[in-house]
Amino acid sequence: TEGDVYSAFESESKLNELTNVFVSFDDVKDRLNEAEPQEQTSADRGKSLIQQAWDEPSIFRRIVAEFKRVFNEDLSFYNLGEGRIGLLLAPPLRQASNLMEPIDAETRDYMETSPKLWEQGYGMRSVVGLLLRIHASDSSIALLDEPEAFLHPPQASALGSILSDLTNSHSKQVFIATHDRNLIASIIRSTETPLKILSLRRDRGNRLPVIKELNSKTIRSAQQASQVRFTPFLDSLFADLTILVEDERDAVFYDEALRVFAGEHADPAVRSFPDRVLFLGAGGASGIHPLAKSLREVGAKVAVVADFDVHAQGTVSSIVKALHSKETEEKVRPSIERVREAGIKLLGSVNAAKNCGAASPNEEFNELAQDMLNTLDRVGVHLVREGELEDLFPPTDGQNSKRAKLKEAMQSEAFRDAAVQQLMSRLVSHAFDQET
Repeated sequence: TEGDVYSAFESESKLNELTNVFVSFDDVKDRLNEAEPQEQTSADRGKSLIQQAWDEPSIFRRIVAEFKRVFNEDLSFYNLGEGRIGLLLAPPLRQASNLMEPIDAETRDYMETSPKLWEQGYGMRSVVGLLLRIHASDSSIALLDEPEAFLHPPQASALGSILSDLTNSHSKQVFIATHDRNLIASIIRSTETPLKILSLRRDRGNRLPVIKELNSKTIRSAQQASQVRFTPFLDSLFADLTILVEDERDAVFYDEALRVFAGEHADPAVRSFPDRVLFLGAGGASGIHPLAKSLREVGAKVAVVADFDVHAQGTVSSIVKALHSKETEEKVRPSIERVREAGIKLLGSVNAAKNCGAASPNEEFNELAQDMLNTLDRVGVHLVREGELEDLFPPTDGQNSKRAKLKEAMQSEAFRDAAVQQLMSRLVSHAFDQET
């Protein structure tokens, strides 16, 4: 009201008071408190949000519909005429007492025996509190901290869709702090919702986060692509580094190898590194460069670990270009071409080094290959020096599948071998060089 604005300007902290008039601040504790039974008042000022919903049936209908969308459960009021209003996890009683009449025995029994919202889990209480603060508050701006707290992934996704819808239909502006890709994915899905995404990262040695605006349009386009739609693509927004590998089996092995390397390192930052990275399978070597391009376009930091033979397929040049630029790719291309030519001249074919990498019988080839590996390491593309990932596994009898070989390698803890740990050292060295 006009009186609220005048009161705000009369206070010592004008900006803070004025902000409180227009902005609804929200955190998990606030939301849980809103779901508790509240005292009734006859005054216009000082009403609880539950009472605001009681006084405005249209508001409560929206809250009920959106709550059911998340939990598939009904809501109704708990009010025994004793000066407190709460919520029940139940539909309203069809033959309930008229609100202007004394509570009859049937209505009293129904309210006393039905599940009480304030006795439910944090997830339900948090969502109701959030919906009350959005719909029953006069504020046109809402600041929401971790709205997905206590929710399962499908529930977080449903809540994201609701938040997206209400910005369109109810003229609300919503600021959300979140770490949940399910919530973000459902918000992104609605192309009609005006959207701005900011990434906050704390680099080593900096107390304050670095804030970067991401390209929302690009993120939406990437999320719609079949290549990334059903992968944890959006988790890359929260990872310090996304490491692309050829498939999920490679990711399992390299994740264990990285954890071994980090666990034995003296630097605490390196020891915590595995928990700050995301391994992402690309569905084959040919899938790495388009996925890397999408990740870079949305602002993710990306590195690649792949088999040596990607140089022979011409894929590695595309990967470098996707990670950096055409200019960077042109700088590293000569070392790649020298290895391709040497493979034909010294080993007989461009694919001859597939199973030996830079450890071939020909020393001249190995020197050129090692120079290429060093060059690629500097741009975050780390190839298996010994050839393929399977060449890092202990030898097995028979023609076992890659899945069977990986199982045996995991059981024998082949990820602890010196060659594997050297590959992890190259990966970590580049990652930390980039940070500093």
